[in-house]
Amino acid sequence: MYISQMIERYLSDVSYQAVNEQEVLSFGLLSCDGERLGAFVLNQKFAHHIQDNIVMVITSPDLKDEVGVTDHRGLILTEKPQELFWQLHKYMEKEPEYVRTSFPSSIAPTAKIGKYVSIPDENVIIEDGVVIEDFVTIYEHSHIKEHAVIRSGSRIGGVGYQEYKVGRQIETVNHYGGTIIGRYVDIQNNTCVDRALFPWENTVIGDYTKLDNLVHIAHAVRMGEACMCAAGVVIAGRCEIGNEVWIGLGASVRNLIKIGDNSRVNIGSVVVDHVEAGQSVSGNYAVDHNKFLYQQLKLRKL
Repeated sequence: MYISQMIERYLSDVSYQAVNEQEVLSFGLLSCDGERLGAFVLNQKFAHHIQDNIVMVITSPDLKDEVGVTDHRGLILTEKPQELFWQLHKYMEKEPEYVRTSFPSSIAPTAKIGKYVSIPDENVIIEDGVVIEDFVTIYEHSHIKEHAVIRSGSRIGGVGYQEYKVGRQIETVNHYGGTIIGRYVDIQNNTCVDRALFPWENTVIGDYTKLDNLVHIAHAVRMGEACMCAAGVVIAGRCEIGNEVWIGLGASVRNLIKIGDNSRVNIGSVVVDHVEAGQSVSGNYAVDHNKFLYQQLKLRKL
């Protein structure tokens, strides 16, 4: 599809200029790894960090030269690029080639479904041996693999918190992606796992991972296998969590963070930078655990 055609179809009153326009397969953010994406750039600091899979950039005329045109990347120039991007994304629900294809929901006969469980008639797969307790809500485009357990009050695949402003009004971004809950995952009471934003991506909880009560996993988080998240953990959007990661009680992880295999995020940590494989971090803001202990020792001597 061509972004200019979508603008003319749905937002014909918007003023824009197309430069070296390329066909896109979908929309995404600068950090996304989908194929032939259209994205937006608001700030000069992001203008020189555009991946090759971004073939069209919606940006302001002031950033035209900073973002630049290449043989495989074009521009849409407009005064409000973020607003235009999310409004186009919203209208894409009307385009069959953009959204996911619907199918009848499938629930394996060996799955155990509790009372007052909400499962839509379309776009859900629940495999053998799954246990879903009372008062759980499963939203569309959720795939729960074999022997996963979803405890009471949890929400799987709901719309997450991604907002943008139109004037003084705050709009919620449409979520067209999915949610995959791996084999033998255990999700405790009142935990929320949001679906991904874009139709080509999923929020993923890897096999054998355990999430405690009141954990929040935001859109497009990809969590590896055999991880453990204690109660009250919050992981913001698009984080990549490796295998066998421990995240302690009440820890918070900022969006776009990468946490390596076999690492530890200790109790109450606020993580705003990447965590290396095997590393242990503590504190607010989180630093290497040994450095944190040294800092605490120095404070006690003051």
